[in-house]
Amino acid sequence: MKRTLLNVGFAVACIIDFAIAIVISFQVGMAVILRKAYAAWKTDWSDQVGTIYRDIDLNEADKTGYDLYIPVNADKEKDQTLIVYIHGGGFTFGDKSDGERLCKYFTSKGYICTSVNYTLKDGAHESNFNKMYEQILEQVSSIKEKAADIGYHITEMATSGDSAGGYLAMLYAYRDAEVSPIPVKLVFQMTGPATFEPEVWGDTTEENMLLSASVGSGKVVTHDMIASGEFEAIIKEISPALLVNEQTVPTVMAYGPKDKVVPVQLKYSLIDALEKYGVDYTYIEFPNSGHGMLFDPDKIQQYVDIIHYYLKKYMDNH
Repeated sequence: MKRTLLNVGFAVACIIDFAIAIVISFQVGMAVILRKAYAAWKTDWSDQVGTIYRDIDLNEADKTGYDLYIPVNADKEKDQTLIVYIHGGGFTFGDKSDGERLCKYFTSKGYICTSVNYTLKDGAHESNFNKMYEQILEQVSSIKEKAADIGYHITEMATSGDSAGGYLAMLYAYRDAEVSPIPVKLVFQMTGPATFEPEVWGDTTEENMLLSASVGSGKVVTHDMIASGEFEAIIKEISPALLVNEQTVPTVMAYGPKDKVVPVQLKYSLIDALEKYGVDYTYIEFPNSGHGMLFDPDKIQQYVDIIHYYLKKYMDNH
């Protein structure tokens, strides 16, 4: 019996060691993957590169506020370009700190950058796409004023983001680019849902259609609105692909065909709309990646290179 217990103990110890080895191997593997994926955004940040103004206009009730990144070499005598990063997280989590890597990178290239928060639909707060849009609009106005107080005149901007943030970047750029406190000239995003048409998401019953429209828009959507056409107007208001027209700003986008979070077919609505109206765009496919876009580091570098090309082509200040 004693030998049996010893054997069992030895077997358990071996299993535990094996499990620990698997976990360590996974962590090391993921570290390598992340290092390769983020290599294109690498920046040797210091006070000699830029200054970060953190937690500006914090609103604890709404959980809004932003960080502002100013390049050391930004010329106060010249007009400046702003890059706005909007974080992802399925509209339920995430934070402006998620944009630090991208903001430091573009700040090191001479652009003023900001990463913004918006009210999440996280159970503790009520939110919707229209509310998020309005909050970002208000913060852009604040960013323009704050930059002016520091001594910088911002005359143009690009919106950017990933996933939920990519969606909000498109919504902002496509809905009212001309009335933005800072004119929008470009949008670049990864894996952002291009449309919230219920049928594309599989909401085929009328009840599900009404529910998804109500949750997304923050409006009370009724059965009568379907017959009257109001329903379609509400869906259009929150669907970037449906807002595309001849004035839509140039777009850089990236998606992975293995995405299990955002239906892969959504991108076709956006591509078709951009082509229909002759909008300049570049679509980059990450063939080995899902929603995290981690398994195609060469494509991430291509994405970054294309963004620089568009920034130089469409931004007046660079």
